[in-house]
Amino acid sequence: MELPGSSITAARQKVYPRHVQGRFRWLRNFFSVVLQGLLFLLPWLQWNGHQAALADPEEPGATG
Repeated sequence: MELPGSSITAARQKVYPRHVQGRFRWLRNFFSVVLQGLLFLLPWLQWNGHQAALADPEEPGATG
C-alpha cells in the first residue's frame, strides 16, 4: 500500500533533531547522570570491609 503523493523514487524530506529546553528535560538529564553514577560507582563502595552492593541474580542471598 502506497501513501498518496509518495513514490519509491521521490526525494524524501529530511528530519532534523530539535533543541529542547525545559524542566523535564533538565530533570531527565539530572537523573540520568545520578543513576549512571550509582551504577558505575556503587560496586567500589566498601561497608565494613565488604562490597556495599552485590548483584548476583543466581545467588538468592546476594542482594547486599
